[in-house]
Amino acid sequence: DEADTHNILIQRVPSRGGRKLTDAKTGANRFDDESKREQYKKSACDRERARMKDMNKSYAQLRDRLPGLKPPGKRLSKIESLRLAIKYINHLKYLLSFPPDQRVPPQIVEFDPTTEAWNRLPKSSRKRN
Repeated sequence: DEADTHNILIQRVPSRGGRKLTDAKTGANRFDDESKREQYKKSACDRERARMKDMNKSYAQLRDRLPGLKPPGKRLSKIESLRLAIKYINHLKYLLSFPPDQRVPPQIVEFDPTTEAWNRLPKSSRKRN
């Protein structure tokens, strides 16, 4: 089916022993009893709600650990948080790449998400990441 080739979220389960799984019932449809079907749907919703709550809690913890760059009252979106975390990790990784006996130039210690630290050094003293 052409519609199936355009949907990347379709999960294909390989069949075993030559059996087709097209008639297999999944999710709430596996129950013939209406009350069991409703109970399954409710528990599935509860599990999804708990999963989302955990994920949002994790994003909040990530935001708390990132340098404060948003004005008070605003918060970073999930994708902004992830992108900023990647930049911050790369910044810290670069700072740790300096040998312990070498002084880290002060102009690169401060985290600035708009400019990589190694681009803030004078060209003559730039160090490869």
